[in-house]
Formats: sequence, structure tokens, C-alpha cells
Amino acid sequence: MRRPSGRVYNRPRLRQNDVVITLKDAKFGYASRAVVHVRALEIRAGRCLGIYGPNGAGKTTLLKGIAGQIKPISGEVTREAVRAAWVPQRQGLDALWPMAAFDVAALTLSAHRRLGLMGAAKHDVRAMLAALNLGSFANKPFQKLSGGQQQRVLIAGALAAKPQLLLLDEPTDGLDAQATDDLLALIRAQVAAGLAVVIISHDTHELKAVADDMAVLTPQADDAPSVVTTGAPA
Repeated sequence: MRRPSGRVYNRPRLRQNDVVITLKDAKFGYASRAVVHVRALEIRAGRCLGIYGPNGAGKTTLLKGIAGQIKPISGEVTREAVRAAWVPQRQGLDALWPMAAFDVAALTLSAHRRLGLMGAAKHDVRAMLAALNLGSFANKPFQKLSGGQQQRVLIAGALAAKPQLLLLDEPTDGLDAQATDDLLALIRAQVAAGLAVVIISHDTHELKAVADDMAVLTPQADDAPSVVTTGAPA
């Protein structure tokens, strides 16, 4: 039996405060199994969307669907032609630890640009590290940095790609209170500058501090996909 295919529409232009991505009755998953079901969701420039739900509910699957890394099994996804940058969970990057902070940020940038790191790109990385008060740490081993500094290095590499959409997968996980506050302030500053941000967190207090809108995943019985409901932070 042929699996239904979701539809994805790309539009050519993005204006400030416009809708960046719209999901309508969209289901995301793997093979023929839907993991999450989004009835309606909009992501806008200059706003932060927080994604919350229990472990195993499909938060990262939803983020991949928003990013375009996986196609919808059914439903519709309408996206503007935006540059997106994904910052993965820091705990999964142990292989980067022997590298210098600059090299980690540069690797993050080159992954988003899908090309070799040339002179202009190196300048972008150094400029963004300096903007995030990390210039003096550029040549320091990544593993010697604090958790908050490591996370900011990863975000610096992503922001150096000049994205219009920033996707963050539990960026505060493992950080202390001060590092968390600093990182949330950085995210809010990027949102205020017009960036569309989507952030996964298991902490509702953090999401209330940083998010303008919420997408809450609720698991269902009988292996049905988690239902995604949207609204303002409660």
C-alpha cells in the first residue's frame, strides 16, 4: 500500500515579522509510523517558539520536521525560503572536545553553509565569537570551557551563518543557573533582532522566560502520535 505523502510548499520571500513556517494537520515520524501530530502551528520572525513535552514524546522529531530534515507523512508544511541553523545537544558532541573553540564554531558554520571554510567565513566566526564575549577563548580547547561557554560557542557558529531561523535542542541542559540565565538572555536578544527561534526544553520556567509561544506535546494511548497543542506560555 502506498504511503501518503505530505506536501511542502516553498515561497520565495521573507519579510520582517512574517510567518516563516506554517504546519497544518501535519504528522511527522519515521517510515510509516507517525510520532507527532500538529494540527496547526505558525513560526514567525521575531518570536520564540518553545517546545515542551515528556521524554519520548517526539520533541526532537517535531524539531526535525520544522527544520525540514524529515518530510511530513501527511498534512502540509508551508515554509519561506529561509536560512536555518540547528544547534544540537551539547552532550552528543564529545568528539569535538580536543578541538579549539574557534574550530568548533567554524565546523558548526561550515556544516550550515555546506562548503569549506574560507577567509570570509573565518572572519564571520571570529566576529561572532567576539560579539558573544568569547573572542579571548577562540584558541582555548573546547573541553576546557565551561558548559555555558561551550553552548555559546556552538550558537556563535550557527549565528555566523546569518540564519533567519535558529533551532535549539535543549541548549540549557547541564548548565548552572547563571549560565542558563545568560544563554536565555542571548536568545531573547536574537529574537528582538528579528530572528525566528525554536527551542526545546524540559523546564517550563525557562520556556516562560524565553518563549513567546508554546507547542506542548501530549502522548496518546495505543501508540498513537503525540498531539501538539499551541498557545501562549502558561
